Amino acid sequence: MDRTKDTENVPGAAIAWGRLCKKNEVIRMLTTLDPYTIFETVLRLRRRAQVESLRPFEISLQQWRLIQLARRRGAVSPSEAAEELDCDRPTATVIARNCLDRGWLEKRASESDGRSHRLGLTGAGEELLDAIERGRPTSVLPDPLATLDPDERQALEASLDKVAQALRPRQGAVRRRLPGSEGGGPGGRH
Repeated sequence: MDRTKDTENVPGAAIAWGRLCKKNEVIRMLTTLDPYTIFETVLRLRRRAQVESLRPFEISLQQWRLIQLARRRGAVSPSEAAEELDCDRPTATVIARNCLDRGWLEKRASESDGRSHRLGLTGAGEELLDAIERGRPTSVLPDPLATLDPDERQALEASLDKVAQALRPRQGAVRRRLPGSEGGGPGGRH
C-alpha cells in the first residue's frame, strides 16, 4: 500500500504527531475524561514530539532547554540550571558537562564570587539554536482534533461540554461556612 499519496499534503509535524500518538492511549484519555489523565497524557505526548523534533540535531531535550536558558539569561549558575530544568544539582551538572564537551556552553568566572562559575552560550551554541529554530516545525504539536472525523469531533465536543458544565460552580450553591462564623463571612455577622 502506497502511503505517500495519503501524506504528501500533510505537514511534517502532523505526520510526526500520528507516529507519536498511540491510538489506545488517546482513546483511553478521551473515554475517561479524567482531567489529570488528560493533562498528563498531553504533557507526555508534547515531550515525545519535542524529543523527536530535536533528534536530527543530536541534542537531548534537557540540553536544548539548558542552552536556551543560557541564551535568555546571558549565563546561568549550575544551581539556577538545576532549578530551571527541574532536576537535582548532580543531574544538571552532567547535562552542563555534556553541553560544555560539545562546545555549546562555556564556563565563565562569576563576577560576584571568584570561586564559582556560570555557564554561558558559545558561538557554536548560538548557531545550534538558530539551526534548531529554522529546522523545527513552528508548531511542535499540530491540531490533534484534525485527526478526528466530523462525527468523532462532535461527540468529543459534546462530552467536553458535559465535563465543563460539571466543573462550573453551581448557581446559588451554599457556601461552606468557616468554624465560628454565624454566616455572612469569615468573621460572622457584625
